[in-house]
Amino acid sequence: MTKKTKDQSPTDFAGMLGNMPFNPMNDPQLKAWSDLGAEMMQFAASRIQRDLEAQKAMLACKSLEDLQKVQAEFYSEAIKDYNAQIQRTMQVMSGAAKMQVDAAVSSTKRGYDDVPL
Repeated sequence: MTKKTKDQSPTDFAGMLGNMPFNPMNDPQLKAWSDLGAEMMQFAASRIQRDLEAQKAMLACKSLEDLQKVQAEFYSEAIKDYNAQIQRTMQVMSGAAKMQVDAAVSSTKRGYDDVPL
Protein backbone atom coordinates (compact mmCIF):
# COMPACT_ATOMS: atom_id res chain seq x y z
CA MET A 1 0.00 0.00 0.00
CA THR A 2 1.20 3.48 -0.70
CA LYS A 3 2.14 5.87 2.02
CA LYS A 4 -0.42 8.64 2.46
CA THR A 5 0.88 12.17 2.41
CA LYS A 6 -0.76 15.21 3.97
CA ASP A 7 -2.01 16.65 0.68
CA GLN A 8 -3.19 13.32 -0.78
CA SER A 9 -6.95 12.86 -0.63
CA PRO A 10 -8.53 9.41 -0.25
CA THR A 11 -9.80 9.69 -3.82
CA ASP A 12 -6.42 10.50 -5.35
CA PHE A 13 -6.33 7.36 -7.47
CA ALA A 14 -3.76 8.69 -9.92
CA GLY A 15 -1.32 9.23 -7.04
CA MET A 16 -1.94 5.76 -5.68
CA LEU A 17 -1.63 4.15 -9.10
CA GLY A 18 1.60 5.98 -9.84
CA ASN A 19 3.37 3.96 -7.15
CA MET A 20 2.00 0.57 -8.22
CA PRO A 21 4.17 -1.81 -10.26
CA PHE A 22 1.40 -2.22 -12.85
CA ASN A 23 -0.04 1.16 -13.61
CA PRO A 24 -3.16 0.89 -15.80
CA MET A 25 -2.99 4.63 -16.45
CA ASN A 26 0.20 4.03 -18.48
CA ASP A 27 -1.27 1.14 -20.45
CA PRO A 28 -1.12 1.87 -24.20
CA GLN A 29 -4.42 0.10 -24.81
CA LEU A 30 -6.20 2.23 -22.23
CA LYS A 31 -4.76 5.37 -23.80
CA ALA A 32 -5.84 4.20 -27.26
CA TRP A 33 -9.41 3.54 -26.11
CA SER A 34 -9.47 6.92 -24.41
CA ASP A 35 -8.19 8.68 -27.54
CA LEU A 36 -10.68 6.80 -29.69
CA GLY A 37 -13.57 7.67 -27.38
CA ALA A 38 -12.61 11.34 -27.36
CA GLU A 39 -12.35 11.34 -31.15
CA MET A 40 -15.76 9.70 -31.54
CA MET A 41 -17.41 12.10 -29.11
CA GLN A 42 -15.95 15.09 -30.93
CA PHE A 43 -17.14 13.71 -34.27
CA ALA A 44 -20.63 13.00 -32.97
CA ALA A 45 -20.94 16.52 -31.54
CA SER A 46 -19.85 18.12 -34.81
CA ARG A 47 -22.21 15.91 -36.85
CA ILE A 48 -25.17 16.76 -34.61
CA GLN A 49 -24.37 20.44 -35.04
CA ARG A 50 -24.28 20.07 -38.83
CA ASP A 51 -27.51 18.06 -38.79
CA LEU A 52 -29.25 20.88 -36.94
CA GLU A 53 -27.90 23.44 -39.38
CA ALA A 54 -29.16 21.34 -42.31
CA GLN A 55 -32.60 21.05 -40.72
CA LYS A 56 -32.77 24.82 -40.32
CA ALA A 57 -31.75 25.28 -43.96
CA MET A 58 -34.37 22.74 -45.10
CA LEU A 59 -37.10 24.49 -43.14
CA ALA A 60 -36.13 27.80 -44.74
CA CYS A 61 -36.49 26.42 -48.29
CA LYS A 62 -39.30 27.93 -50.37
CA SER A 63 -39.19 25.56 -53.34
CA LEU A 64 -38.53 21.92 -54.10
CA GLU A 65 -35.36 22.81 -56.00
CA ASP A 66 -33.94 24.63 -52.97
CA LEU A 67 -34.74 21.65 -50.76
CA GLN A 68 -33.06 19.24 -53.15
CA LYS A 69 -29.98 21.45 -53.31
CA VAL A 70 -29.72 21.63 -49.49
CA GLN A 71 -30.19 17.87 -49.19
CA ALA A 72 -27.57 17.13 -51.85
CA GLU A 73 -25.05 19.40 -50.12
CA PHE A 74 -25.85 17.83 -46.76
CA TYR A 75 -25.36 14.28 -48.00
CA SER A 76 -22.15 15.03 -49.88
CA GLU A 77 -20.66 16.77 -46.82
CA ALA A 78 -21.80 13.92 -44.56
CA ILE A 79 -20.05 11.37 -46.77
CA LYS A 80 -16.85 13.44 -46.70
CA ASP A 81 -17.06 13.79 -42.91
CA TYR A 82 -17.61 10.07 -42.35
CA ASN A 83 -14.73 9.17 -44.67
CA ALA A 84 -12.45 11.60 -42.84
CA GLN A 85 -13.57 10.14 -39.50
CA ILE A 86 -12.76 6.62 -40.66
CA GLN A 87 -9.26 7.78 -41.60
CA ARG A 88 -8.76 9.48 -38.21
CA THR A 89 -10.00 6.35 -36.43
CA MET A 90 -7.53 4.22 -38.37
CA GLN A 91 -4.72 6.63 -37.45
CA VAL A 92 -5.61 6.40 -33.76
CA MET A 93 -5.74 2.61 -33.92
CA SER A 94 -2.47 2.29 -35.84
CA GLY A 95 -0.83 4.65 -33.34
CA ALA A 96 -2.12 2.45 -30.54
CA ALA A 97 -0.69 -0.64 -32.19
CA LYS A 98 2.68 1.10 -32.55
CA MET A 99 2.62 2.15 -28.87
CA GLN A 100 1.79 -1.43 -27.85
CA VAL A 101 4.67 -2.83 -29.89
CA ASP A 102 7.07 -0.19 -28.57
CA ALA A 103 6.02 -0.96 -24.99
CA ALA A 104 6.52 -4.69 -25.53
CA VAL A 105 9.89 -4.25 -27.19
CA SER A 106 11.22 -1.88 -24.56
CA SER A 107 10.12 -4.14 -21.69
CA THR A 108 11.73 -7.25 -23.15
CA LYS A 109 14.84 -5.73 -24.70
CA ARG A 110 18.06 -6.64 -22.97
CA GLY A 111 20.85 -4.21 -22.34
CA TYR A 112 24.39 -4.86 -23.50
CA ASP A 113 25.72 -5.12 -19.95
CA ASP A 114 23.14 -7.44 -18.35
CA VAL A 115 24.71 -10.70 -19.53
CA PRO A 116 26.70 -12.35 -16.73
CA LEU A 117 30.24 -13.35 -17.55
